[in-house]
Amino acid sequence: MTSFGGYDPDAEEIGDGLYGRLLAAGGRSGALDPRLVRLLDRQAKAMVDLAARRATAMGRLGIGTDDLMWAACHTERALVVLRHCGIDTAELLRGLPSAASTPVRVAGRRSLTRGLCRVVMVADYLAHQSGAARAGVPHLTTALLVEGCTRAYRLIADRDGAS
Repeated sequence: MTSFGGYDPDAEEIGDGLYGRLLAAGGRSGALDPRLVRLLDRQAKAMVDLAARRATAMGRLGIGTDDLMWAACHTERALVVLRHCGIDTAELLRGLPSAASTPVRVAGRRSLTRGLCRVVMVADYLAHQSGAARAGVPHLTTALLVEGCTRAYRLIADRDGAS
């Protein structure tokens, strides 16, 4: 598990705060809670919304890190970060599951997977460390790259381990 700076989502003291409540919501996944959405700026919310639409196309209510990575590969500001890190977005997209060819209808309340909750928390931490009031697309994309629960992180780790 990644510990980024002073932030560790598994630390005991987080259980009493906002992050702990967000992680605890819904058991394995966090509800798409307004408190969580407030951590993101307008463009980052749009990227999460794009990820939610992909999750729906995949027939899932849970919005995961793969969905957000797919959305990052289709968001210009996120592509700048990915390219700067040497990420081959075509290779990354090939590694993600494909959406169903037939539209899938899902009913129920959307939620974030536990992994995506962690990514949003790391993005919030990065935003505050940089002096921003809310996490933006670059913070969210960077969090996807440094949080060990994502395919992008594994892609970088495999690439760096091979060199």
